[in-house]
Amino acid sequence: MGAWLAGQDAPAQRVLTSPARRAKDTAAYVRDAFGLGEQDVTERTAFYHADASDLLQAAQSLPEHITAAAIVGHNPGMTHCVNLLAGEPLVANLPTFGAVRCEFAGTWRSATFEGARLVGWMTPERLKTHG
Repeated sequence: MGAWLAGQDAPAQRVLTSPARRAKDTAAYVRDAFGLGEQDVTERTAFYHADASDLLQAAQSLPEHITAAAIVGHNPGMTHCVNLLAGEPLVANLPTFGAVRCEFAGTWRSATFEGARLVGWMTPERLKTHG
């Protein structure tokens, strides 16, 4: 998954993560894949039980000089957020270290549910079969 992330044409400049141990471990892999430093990772206590609205608000709060960001959180909030962003049920369950890449038109502050375009997605299982 790290290699897939590193191969993206718009690498994240910031990683927002839950403070849970497993999420922080995943965030470290994400950080390394994008060549970021520890200062580029922000823990958000609210992510531990975050719902889709909490995750969207986190994206809306990003500074405008950040053009791409990664969010590491927990289900069911992550899966629900992805589906709401796309405006349709894209995934039934975003698995551990599953990654979805969305693009928004406009600024972070103007990001809305149903306002994202799915650019790519990958899961560890899919990576095994699709490379």
